[in-house]
Amino acid sequence: EISEITYNGQVVDQLPDNTLTKEGLELRWQIQNVPPKDKVEINYDLRRRVSRTIIFIREKELKIIKTHSNLSKLELEGLYDAKLPFTNSFGVPLEGVVIEDIIPLYYVHFVKEPKVVEPNQLTSSEMGELVKWNVGAMEQSTLNYHYKLLELFRLEEIKIDVNDLEQKALEAVNKGNIIVALENYKKIKDALIKFIN
Repeated sequence: EISEITYNGQVVDQLPDNTLTKEGLELRWQIQNVPPKDKVEINYDLRRRVSRTIIFIREKELKIIKTHSNLSKLELEGLYDAKLPFTNSFGVPLEGVVIEDIIPLYYVHFVKEPKVVEPNQLTSSEMGELVKWNVGAMEQSTLNYHYKLLELFRLEEIKIDVNDLEQKALEAVNKGNIIVALENYKKIKDALIKFIN
């Protein structure tokens, strides 16, 4: 996913001519009148996506669908959403449905949906963490999968903040000031809960 493009240092608001190919997004720039010994610099900021493979049996044939989901930036810095619904719109029940999502590297994640079902397998790989869901039989319906992802650098900042608040709370307890300790522990809870809501 392209999150930002700069052309000679200026942010580009609109993509140039582009085509979606098997390999990815192909951009075509038409640049004219570049003086001798001058240069044009185009920079892309890219963000990895959640990759998904869906495997199922339909009318006794094994089918494989590969897709992906962009990460939607949320209000809090470093926090993203990825929503990947899968709808059985084939008109017949599906058998042996397996969904595998690869969460990109450099993010920690947790599952918002489904709420009552745990993934069957979590495995680390070079591409990221593989989250496997063994669905089995599936009628005509929609399965909603919703991940929240937090960039690792942001997690480290949160750890530092929580550690500082915990030290202050512990110092207050050691001095017998329970109210100040509780206020600091409430700040820890408030700091963490906003990332999961």
